[in-house]
Amino acid sequence: MGAALDFIKAQLGGFIQEVEATTATAAASALVLKNDPDAVAVTFVNFGAFDIFLALAQNAPANSGIRLTANGGSVSLAVRDDATLPTREWYAASPGGVSSLYSLRLRLDTKIG
Repeated sequence: MGAALDFIKAQLGGFIQEVEATTATAAASALVLKNDPDAVAVTFVNFGAFDIFLALAQNAPANSGIRLTANGGSVSLAVRDDATLPTREWYAASPGGVSSLYSLRLRLDTKIG
């Protein structure tokens, strides 16, 4: 186990699983991460050519939510600073056109040795 995982285990009391995904976004809001009560952090990065808006509700008004600018805009959320936001269901839309959203979610797994 590496130093980063040792640190996280000591801080959070368990092992961490990394769950990565890349999702194509469009003008219509779509689910990009399901609710996960064991999540402790999530990072989103916009690798596409159009701005992406993240929201906690599918029916959020157009161009509202957390804005990830085109070509590298990002946001990271962790339970220490953002309470339950990493565990929540997240929706994304890119009104300007199809874009590419990368997500990395860290999950606490106390069942692993």
